[in-house]
Amino acid sequence: MGDTMFSNYKINGKTLYLYVDDRCEIGTFFNKDKESNIIPKVRKYIKEHKINFNGTKVVLLLGGLMIGTVYLNYNLKGNDYNFYDDNKYSYSTIQEDYADERIEKEINKIVNMASTNNNSKSNIAITLDRTNGEKLQINLEDYLVGVVASEMPVSFNVEALKAQAVVARTYTMKLKEAKKTITDNPLVQVYKSNDELKKEWGNTYDTNYIKVKNAVDNTKGMCLNYDGDLIEAIYHSVSNGYTEDASFVWKNNFPYLKTVTSPWDTSSPMYLKSVTIPFSKVSSALGIDFNNSSKIDVLSRNESNRITKIKFDDKVFTGTQVRDLLGLRSADFDAVVKQNGVLFTTRGYGHGVGMSQYGANEMAKAGYGYQDILKHYYQDVQIAKTY
Repeated sequence: MGDTMFSNYKINGKTLYLYVDDRCEIGTFFNKDKESNIIPKVRKYIKEHKINFNGTKVVLLLGGLMIGTVYLNYNLKGNDYNFYDDNKYSYSTIQEDYADERIEKEINKIVNMASTNNNSKSNIAITLDRTNGEKLQINLEDYLVGVVASEMPVSFNVEALKAQAVVARTYTMKLKEAKKTITDNPLVQVYKSNDELKKEWGNTYDTNYIKVKNAVDNTKGMCLNYDGDLIEAIYHSVSNGYTEDASFVWKNNFPYLKTVTSPWDTSSPMYLKSVTIPFSKVSSALGIDFNNSSKIDVLSRNESNRITKIKFDDKVFTGTQVRDLLGLRSADFDAVVKQNGVLFTTRGYGHGVGMSQYGANEMAKAGYGYQDILKHYYQDVQIAKTY
């Protein structure tokens, strides 16, 4: 591979990060040839680029993923090295007299592991119609990394990210099964490419990407089923303290999408929101003549405390209709007629059906695993490996 072995580097404290050129093949990269061993290449790169690095730990990154770690210890007799994969193997010191044999064994472990991972990767491909006009053929698991990174804050607990990965995978597989178009429209699932995530995350890209990738990899193939069928894996941002029964939103009755408590949501900064909407917009959106002498009456609320019937003067709407028509954050709201418009105070954010993302994060922080989270928000489902 010559001089194209590494494309860039970064020093963070006493750790040197070397970015492996994405044109490198893993098998070629860890070549058995003595002159192609990884440690001499690392040393050569440091020397040729005059890198002022006094530490010992060198992390190798390929496509944002850590593929190995080299330890350079110049204080011991001769040149002693440790080479291992942080995720799989404890290190062993490799003295120079036995470097070729010992390094080769460790390298073979990495190569074999990479080969195994490649062979076990899902071959499921999806067609993604992006809103920018691109049409991509992309591996499902790779696609899910871009979805989870876009749909849930990367700062969330890893168990919440795992739950999101299972939900997103189920949602996508359901679309594919029904031969429906998969897009990155927010009404379906948001997706961002690696380049877009690099731009968004900047210097934290590597750390964030690995965190999300691990959440996807650690739930690989896992989907939610009910009576042997993939469920409608609906989710939302923040509930009002209760999730919503899907029948109140879409008129469809799903036994696994029923109201459950989600008390964690009430502490979310997105839980409560007030907004005043001018009479002109209320009138236009609802198709009525509404003014400061008009009246609003809440006629009924359901088990989740969301409005089921509300009357604006003489016209009756469902809470969901008002939420959609006026762009409110929730169907659980209070409405007060003011001098220049209507003051709406909403609780929660989203339709409220299925998993609350904020609730999932708070559950994870309290020690619940991703399966516990999913079984709380989706009633009587099975979590099973689909492929």
